[in-house]
Amino acid sequence: MVRMRALTVVGLAAIAMAFLAGPMLEATTMNAAASSGPNLVSTAAAFSASSRLVFQNPRGLHRYYAMYYYGGDFTWWYEYSSDGISWSIPQSSTDGGLGSGSWWINDTGSLLVVHFVATDLIGSKLLYLRGTIADTAQAITWSAGQIVDPGGNNARNFGLSVTRTASGRPVITAVKEVFVNPTYRYEVRGWGADADSSAPVWKSTTLVPSVNSLAQQNPGFTSAYATTGDYVSVAGSAARGINPSSPWDVTWTRASWNGVTWSTGPVTVLRSGEAQARPPSLVLDEAARPQALVAYPGPTPQLIHYRGTVPDGTTYQTYVLSTQVVTSSTLSVDRSVNPASLKAIYHYGTTNIYWKSSSSFATFSWGPENTISWSQTATDLSSSQRECLGRVHGLVESSNGVYYFNI
Repeated sequence: MVRMRALTVVGLAAIAMAFLAGPMLEATTMNAAASSGPNLVSTAAAFSASSRLVFQNPRGLHRYYAMYYYGGDFTWWYEYSSDGISWSIPQSSTDGGLGSGSWWINDTGSLLVVHFVATDLIGSKLLYLRGTIADTAQAITWSAGQIVDPGGNNARNFGLSVTRTASGRPVITAVKEVFVNPTYRYEVRGWGADADSSAPVWKSTTLVPSVNSLAQQNPGFTSAYATTGDYVSVAGSAARGINPSSPWDVTWTRASWNGVTWSTGPVTVLRSGEAQARPPSLVLDEAARPQALVAYPGPTPQLIHYRGTVPDGTTYQTYVLSTQVVTSSTLSVDRSVNPASLKAIYHYGTTNIYWKSSSSFATFSWGPENTISWSQTATDLSSSQRECLGRVHGLVESSNGVYYFNI
């Protein structure tokens, strides 16, 4: 359901502070190139790991957009900005809950289409919204929401991601809970739309099946990306139970959805025997090969880049980007440079955001660590996962709210 948030005391105070701090969105003309941030978007905001929740519109007014979860009334909201520094008041969005949400954008040649998915508070229904941004507009015009999967207390959905195949069909992924009384199974599932429309017909399939039944577990994550034909690549971390005592693993796979039929490919296990879910961040390179970034906390901490050497990911290389205890990470692909490169963004310690850039896909290597100075602890990171107008855009969450930055 699309809704407008009531202006609480906190909301009114935030608007008043915005007026005191300086001109509002329409009046400001500063260029974000002058500052990489982080710049405050909202104090009453949060989001979950492995989410794609920020972008810059490549068309029209080139506004910046940030989506976040507002715990005050269990809904998702977005704000827009002309410079990445001053942000609008919260804009209408959808019922949320559990903090799981993701969006994907598509330039049709005449306007921008925004696909957004979220779970609701009770039973984790999977909700889908399709929006559009006209070239003369700042706000997103949303269609009526759809319930793609009803969820339920024993059929929850975790770690949503959404993408759109090059053939033009939205695809949603999540870790799905399946009740097999009295135990549970956890699998990575995909839902494909028959068309890019406001009310498509959806069909689901199991992309990464469970291995063993378990006691009820929480949570799981997915990250989906598509660039070629009917193919969609998905990385997931689910309690599939290869090792029942440490049931989570990290996998990736490639599937095909033609609007009528799903075809699933081989599942590659990147790591198993994890005591908790490890959020993966997945993109595809220029050869449609999967690239994923995953942080493992210990006993030997590692931030690992998995570099697929073939499009289905059945063979891959690994690169250790950091041996610090990384608390959050996200991966983007930057095609504004030639050759294109990856941007790994991550946080460890109690301050700062760190990032590295790869040299190229032809002769691959990672460059030195760069620092974005910040005085706070990042609890979660999100990125656009691709460059928009020459920059990779990011959100960082702390105990003080959600902030925007770019690289």
